[in-house]
Amino acid sequence: MGFANCGLRIEARYRAYVLTPIILLACALVSLVGCGYSLGHRAPPGVRTVAIPIFHNATFPLRREVEFNLTSAVRQELQRRSSLRLVDSENADMVLRGTILEFRETLLVEGDRDEKVESSVFAVVSLALEDKFNGYEIELPRVTTSEPFSPSNQGSFESGSRSVVERLAERIVAAMEYWDDYEDEELSRTEN
Repeated sequence: MGFANCGLRIEARYRAYVLTPIILLACALVSLVGCGYSLGHRAPPGVRTVAIPIFHNATFPLRREVEFNLTSAVRQELQRRSSLRLVDSENADMVLRGTILEFRETLLVEGDRDEKVESSVFAVVSLALEDKFNGYEIELPRVTTSEPFSPSNQGSFESGSRSVVERLAERIVAAMEYWDDYEDEELSRTEN
């Protein structure tokens, strides 16, 4: 009988240790939502739709198909992180335009016999965000990223490219989330 009571006390303590952090986390989330914080993409007031035309490919030498892969990845990332609906440019409240300026391989380490030991895929994208609903256009800061790969570990330019495209898409959508910071800067420049 003494052991049965001991088990009940341990189980009650265990519940308290497990439930207390869960209850505190739930309260914290409710208070954040009540303060206006939200998870995911913040759109300008009144903006419910977005268009993302195929990015312009200005790479030299030309890296074919990268504009299609990057545009598709940005669209998927935006749909995953926001409630904005993708539409064509004519019907959109906001339009994101991008130009891929660089998408190249950079040799990082060369072996004794001039073979590639480690390389990196490096990319730079310029962005412009047109808010058709509120009537302004903002040039966002350039987004850059790189991804190393090692041919000796089965890495290739293609595998590095896929990783760079995914990372660029995440960073581009993140840059869009701070549209109001860029809007304030743009307005102060045009007023002066």
